[in-house]
Amino acid sequence: MLKRWFSGVIASRSTRIIVLICIGLVGSTFWRDGVAATHLIPTSISQVDCGSYGGGVRPGDVVVLKGPSRGKISFTDCKGTADQPIKIQNDRAAAEPLVIEYAGSGLQTGCTNCEHVVWDGTGKWAGAPDGICGVSVTDGYRVLGMSQCGIVFRCKSGSPHSAVRFSGSSKNFTVQGIEIDGNFPTCSAGIGLSINDHGYELADHPGEWREGIRLLHNYIHDSGTEAIYLGGNVNPDKGGAGDLPLRNNEIAFTYVDRAGCDGIQYKNAIAGLSTIHHNYVTNTGQASAGGDSGCSSAGISLLEAGYTDIYSNYVESPSPNSTGVASCIKVHVMHQPLAVTERLPVRIFNNIAHNCKGAGISSGRASETLAAPVPLIYNNTVVAPVGGSGINVGSSVQTCAVNDNIVAGEKISAPGCTTARNIVDSVDALKFRNVAARDFRLTSGSPAVDAGGSSCPKEDIWGVVRPSQQACDVGAVEFAGTDAQRPAPPAGVVVE
Repeated sequence: MLKRWFSGVIASRSTRIIVLICIGLVGSTFWRDGVAATHLIPTSISQVDCGSYGGGVRPGDVVVLKGPSRGKISFTDCKGTADQPIKIQNDRAAAEPLVIEYAGSGLQTGCTNCEHVVWDGTGKWAGAPDGICGVSVTDGYRVLGMSQCGIVFRCKSGSPHSAVRFSGSSKNFTVQGIEIDGNFPTCSAGIGLSINDHGYELADHPGEWREGIRLLHNYIHDSGTEAIYLGGNVNPDKGGAGDLPLRNNEIAFTYVDRAGCDGIQYKNAIAGLSTIHHNYVTNTGQASAGGDSGCSSAGISLLEAGYTDIYSNYVESPSPNSTGVASCIKVHVMHQPLAVTERLPVRIFNNIAHNCKGAGISSGRASETLAAPVPLIYNNTVVAPVGGSGINVGSSVQTCAVNDNIVAGEKISAPGCTTARNIVDSVDALKFRNVAARDFRLTSGSPAVDAGGSSCPKEDIWGVVRPSQQACDVGAVEFAGTDAQRPAPPAGVVVE
């Protein structure tokens, strides 16, 4: 027999019609045997305990946040399964995206002890523009989606800690199709998306990881500090243990613009294989010169970490203030002890680093007593102006390779690494198609065409199959047999 529950009460046949009408008015839920429920969360609700709300939010359920605007909301103990995640989404029947506004200090919207949960703003609402939130690549062209995000977090005023935070045991979740507008400097601080918990440490939860986290197709801008902060601090006094370590996570197709500190900060990945790819990161370090108060202001920062592939990202103009020295891509170890892991392998390839105030790509460690980064840096394109070396690997890093990279207008400094087939020359000599339009594809006369080794990535940054001609090309972009120029970048992208 089909049963329906409303506020925990079994409805009789005569009351079911009334129940279903009331659902849309009060925002409760109904449940059918073996069928997922839809939970409508009215704007008056600011806290949802998935263990009890509306009789319980179960695996496979859908949570719809009503709008069109609302204040911050916190979820706790939402536990889906791998096959049946709990989905939290905007109202797709609405005429506009859902806007979640917040003000003041402290944590804003949060998800504590959330596992197998999907925060999903990718569903179209009535009248939504075509395209995808964040970054997409279509037919070799990058498209930035800034008005296609179904859930928008917007700071109104104050000094928040973060717009969205996942804490407690949270893992195996996805965040996609959201915009976070930190509204800096009106809002004087705030991480965009924060995933860690200083009160949920490895020492108290041995064997646990922050893993299975996927951040896809998001647009995060004007944050007071980091746009994305994933991972926790290493505590040398506890043998490296601190917040839960990372493994097997993904940050991809996200547009990060105007972050006060680092664009993407990924910390304490010591196992598995994580990926950071196809992101577009511009204008980081807005509030800080590189190195201020622990802020490196890098476009992409891999700190105390390895076991990660960083590829097919476009990173431009970190730390535009006059004293900033931030790198576009930075891999560094400050505290990770050898007792945790001796090696931190990382592959960096198919990236374009442009207009960096520090190095285009850098790697190092504070001391030879710490875990050693093992960077393989290959088939990247680094284009001046930069403030330091185009590619810089510190002398304390001894197991490394720098191959098949273009460094235009700067130099390579990697005394402990093997190097081969890198092309270091002036910007003009490399014969890019249109530097002013950020089109760093090669023309037929470039010395990088057919000059690479035989072990290049299978595709370039745009998905062009390598090699396209007699041999692989040096750099991030494979020459595809035409000198046609790409259209100018979107008007919303500003290089300061």
